[in-house]
Amino acid sequence: MLSRMQFFFWCFLLCGLTVSRLLAVVVSDPPAATATENSAIIRWGTDVECGTTLKLGVNPAELKQRIEGTVGTKHEVSVNGLLPGTQYYFSIGTAKKALGKGVFTTKGKSAAGVFSAKPAPAPLAKPPTPVYTPPPTAKTWGDRTSLQDHFNRHGADFHAMNPDDYASKAWLFLQRAMDEELPAKLDEDGTLRIWDPRNRSFAAYNRNFTTKTYFRPNSSDYFQRQPGKPVKVRHAPPKS
Repeated sequence: MLSRMQFFFWCFLLCGLTVSRLLAVVVSDPPAATATENSAIIRWGTDVECGTTLKLGVNPAELKQRIEGTVGTKHEVSVNGLLPGTQYYFSIGTAKKALGKGVFTTKGKSAAGVFSAKPAPAPLAKPPTPVYTPPPTAKTWGDRTSLQDHFNRHGADFHAMNPDDYASKAWLFLQRAMDEELPAKLDEDGTLRIWDPRNRSFAAYNRNFTTKTYFRPNSSDYFQRQPGKPVKVRHAPPKS
């Protein structure tokens, strides 16, 4: 029979071993490949002991060949039967987690009819951000008699210089909301409420898209508590 002290000692030891297995695996030595005409050796190191898994292929999106190795901190995988003069892509890691990737080219001339994989296409450039010119306040703010009061209470939230500048910023917020498809709700009376969770900006608009109010609520769940059904707000397609 184990004494109470021995029991707690073994529980502590087993828990420690379990926790050590859950530590994050970090690559301490980046993957390095040494290639000949028909073979390659890939080596890397990790900060803790873990399994060894290599995935390999001539297309970076399809690493079909998989090779498993032993558990350790120093990892080495040999690959044979490769084509000469061919570019290969690979990823390294454990059986469940990718830790890094690399590329190498075998020596010699490529065989007839065999071509290396083309590099992945460059990402498409982001379209330029549209530049909008706000219409006059009379066309963007719903109730002109309320504008001064809203500016007095909320204009500082957006560094607005005067009521017209505040109304313009509210209109521009609506345009950005349509471009970025910000979270929005539509109430039964036609009120459209829009929320930007990144800077906690909130605005409400009338059925004709004129502004009711624009401010930054103090509570983080303000938008969730507003009435209305979730909708997607987008710019209308251009007329042909």
